[in-house]
Amino acid sequence: ILINLCDSSCIPVKYLIASSVARFKIGRYEEGYEIYDLMMEMNTDQSIGKLMDEIKHYINLINK
Repeated sequence: ILINLCDSSCIPVKYLIASSVARFKIGRYEEGYEIYDLMMEMNTDQSIGKLMDEIKHYINLINK
């Protein structure tokens, strides 16, 4: 699993993620970039802590 906690503004990071051989990729939603298998849209709270909580929540749902 590849989890990207960075914001999506860095093009080299986008390239690394898109070219990764990880079987499952998770990151923030950004329009026009479908490089993740699970994308989190963070409307109100943009903090990394909130993103991590959301990722944990959905990973737990998937693993049930």
